[in-house]
Amino acid sequence: MCTVIRNEFRLCNFGLNFHHPEYFGTSQWRWPRPVYLIYRLVMAGYTLFALIYALARAEADSSSSEPSTEPVFNVMAYLTNWSYLVLTFHFFIAFVVAVVCYIHERKSTKTYPVAESAPSKQASETAAYDKRNNGMESHEKSTVESDIETNRGLTKSESKPPDASETQDSKLTPWYSKISWILANITSDSAIIVTSIYFGALYKPSSGITLSNLNVHGLNSVFIIIDNVVSARPVRILHVFHTWIYAAVYLIFSLIYWATDRAVIYKYVLDWSTPGSTVGIMLGVVVLAFILQVGYFGLYQLRLFIYTKIYDRDN
Repeated sequence: MCTVIRNEFRLCNFGLNFHHPEYFGTSQWRWPRPVYLIYRLVMAGYTLFALIYALARAEADSSSSEPSTEPVFNVMAYLTNWSYLVLTFHFFIAFVVAVVCYIHERKSTKTYPVAESAPSKQASETAAYDKRNNGMESHEKSTVESDIETNRGLTKSESKPPDASETQDSKLTPWYSKISWILANITSDSAIIVTSIYFGALYKPSSGITLSNLNVHGLNSVFIIIDNVVSARPVRILHVFHTWIYAAVYLIFSLIYWATDRAVIYKYVLDWSTPGSTVGIMLGVVVLAFILQVGYFGLYQLRLFIYTKIYDRDN
């Protein structure tokens, strides 16, 4: 495990290429492709509905509210809506990537049919690579060797991502899969951060919770955790810098927004009239994002471990 962690901090893991690009449109588990596509469609459809509903509800509330000394903000001034917009884009693009991978798989299957008992060409190449690297850790070997199995027209390698060491031989990842990966990295961290800040500092139990609030402050985290369990998408610890860039962009936006009329978007959390506490909280968010990324990496490794325990019985 120490070797796995150490390998994560190599410079190549800042990049967005991966040994098996098809994993971005595949389930970690041996789901039939139509089932995975339905899952992707449902998630994309529901998050789009929830986003439209939340924005419409916010606009209606702001227009019907009584005159107040409190400033009225544009609905897109809130980090919550930024993050849910990213979440919606993530699920939509993940659905598109799954469809593209399914189409490519069908074309490939028609051209290069794979027998249930025989390894694929890709698996043979991966096995040869394994022989050339006798120093690879045992868990990495089992990951590569598992490529020789097939599942419903898919090789087992298409159901489970390889470990980081295989990226030395990596194919180029399509641009749309890279976008999907970046959005997944950002929303995986930001969803938990939004939920934590809202229920930890902003939520008032006496006010209750609406469907809109539940969607954008609670179910967002549930959805992204489920997605990290279901998807075969890999996780890289160093990709936390995607979230840091996203947070920095919002931080600059909030400063500009505050500078126009001194309106505070989030009291006690993001108040530029007290820059010291605001910077301190933002540094805390930076640390939290890193901890979350490490947690997702641990979940990724757990996925691989459970997959091996379940499906290696078929060998």
